[in-house]
Amino acid sequence: MTTSNESRVGTSDADSDVETSDENSDFKTSSNDSDVQVASDLPRPIRYPQVRPHLKALSLAAPDSRYEIYEASLYRHGIRYVNNVRGIPNSFFTETIGMTEGSVNYMLDHFKRVALEAEKKQQSKSLKRKLAALESDLD
Repeated sequence: MTTSNESRVGTSDADSDVETSDENSDFKTSSNDSDVQVASDLPRPIRYPQVRPHLKALSLAAPDSRYEIYEASLYRHGIRYVNNVRGIPNSFFTETIGMTEGSVNYMLDHFKRVALEAEKKQQSKSLKRKLAALESDLD
């Protein structure tokens, strides 16, 4: 059963600037209350930034690489968020997108670092919520 207010996985609305990813958006219910998992117990989705502002930042850091020219091609191939580059071989970016190897490595390193920061931020928020819940249980 899914909740009606759950976030869509991998959203890509034009107005959205982040992608959400939640592997546990479904939860089970049973007649035994201890088996019921409420929505507030579920992990919150990770919000990943879009590639657009990071392509611009990379272009400012390395103006000769002109990363912005690859934006349309990346979007056309479904790479809208920094986490979407995971598992894609460098050859895809050189052969399909048309980037140089040096530009690819620099971009991928940056995107992976930004995705990891988003994951750490979400993990920190989750731990803070759990700690607050534990503290309120003690009161």
